Amino acid sequence: MSETDSPEVRSRRTGRGAHLLAIGVAVALLAVGVVAVVGVNKWWNVRGISSARELALRGVAARGDDRTSAVVLGAAAVAAHPDKLNRSALGETLLSGRRGVAAPAGAIRAMALSDDGRTALMSIVDQGVTWRSLDSPIQEEVPLKLGLDEEALEASIEEEGRKREAPFVASIPLEGEASATALEVSSDGRQAVIGALDGSLGLWRLDDSARPVRVAKVPGQNSFMVASVALAADGRTVLAGYERGSVLVWDLSRGEQLATLPGHSSWIGGVALSDDGRVAVTISRGSGYVWNLADRRSPVRVGAIPRAGVDGEGLDLSADGRTAMIGGQLWNLSNPARPTLVNPVAKEVDGVSLSSDGQVALTTDGAGSATLWRIADPARPVKVAEVAGVGELDLDYLTMYDVKESPGSAMLSGDGGTVLAVSAEGGALFMDVAGLSGDPLRDACAEIAEDSTAGLVSMRERLAGGSFVEPCDGG
Repeated sequence: MSETDSPEVRSRRTGRGAHLLAIGVAVALLAVGVVAVVGVNKWWNVRGISSARELALRGVAARGDDRTSAVVLGAAAVAAHPDKLNRSALGETLLSGRRGVAAPAGAIRAMALSDDGRTALMSIVDQGVTWRSLDSPIQEEVPLKLGLDEEALEASIEEEGRKREAPFVASIPLEGEASATALEVSSDGRQAVIGALDGSLGLWRLDDSARPVRVAKVPGQNSFMVASVALAADGRTVLAGYERGSVLVWDLSRGEQLATLPGHSSWIGGVALSDDGRVAVTISRGSGYVWNLADRRSPVRVGAIPRAGVDGEGLDLSADGRTAMIGGQLWNLSNPARPTLVNPVAKEVDGVSLSSDGQVALTTDGAGSATLWRIADPARPVKVAEVAGVGELDLDYLTMYDVKESPGSAMLSGDGGTVLAVSAEGGALFMDVAGLSGDPLRDACAEIAEDSTAGLVSMRERLAGGSFVEPCDGG
């Protein structure tokens, strides 16, 4: 009998086999345990997400009836599961309580907003130009139509505009301004300039809210339509861009044309003036220029802004003339002879708006939304809020022109605190965006901290007794 067949060898072999079998069983059990733990953790995670989503849905449904509950529920959902959907729902809830109706109905052709956000001017098809104070809203009842399901939540975020108590303001018509195509309000809201389809320009005083007065009007230049206007802080220096590429400098208080800014040969997509009227920027298809208007009668072109390949339209300028936003791009004009591209803030925009200090910007994408940006650090723009439910300007009158550019359908006040936008449901809306940080949970907690109502106490107690704790630390 060979050594391999000896009892001792067979015994050792059997022992090793049992040992390996035991190890295999242990490994298998460990694997099953790991899978089980992962499965349990995944189950708990799904359960947590589902519960957070339920809170978000309840918050959305409460927007119209109980804002306090809507904010607290939305904040609890984000604290439990801060995904994009829950954060968006909370952001929309916060914005829904800051909204009003600037025009309850009608197709909007052009808009303007004063620096303090208290005065709006709108050209409404078949209604003419109306002046509106956004200080004294009237309450209008708008039905709330939201269900408690995932699809309803996504729809509310995408479509927005769902609110019950939506304030709107009465309007005062500006007689004789039925075909306005370009509007601008002075920084103090006391004067306005109106450009029309026939090329005429009108200057209005808005001191008396009950009786706006037109103080000057100049006839159209060769019947070319006014495409864009800008008004200096002096209330009389006006820059007007026309359909065929003309840009004229006016002293409207005298009805006098002071100068022509040459160089453009196509539709003027935007004109802008610094508050002191000494710096001007003009853009058209394929070209952009910076001008020195220290001598209004002898303007000097001091710099050029490349427009080739620019993805987007729109122009605005900071009050000091040092920062320009053009088609979603931020430009430093501290040296007007050498404009410097600082950073592309957004792509595929059809309109831009800049606060007077150049620290806040608004972009519209032509697809139903406007985005508010904080650009205190131009190299790192921060998205503060997204306004959904933005409609389009009525530009049917442009069908006779070869125009691809169109003005944006939302704008920002000079102080960065108010947004005026065309509503997708008709008319126009305005929104208080002052103080928003870009973090919806932080903003919600700040609002909750200021609310000491019984409703808030009751909501907190219900939350504490459920699956989630107080969403705001130390609240």
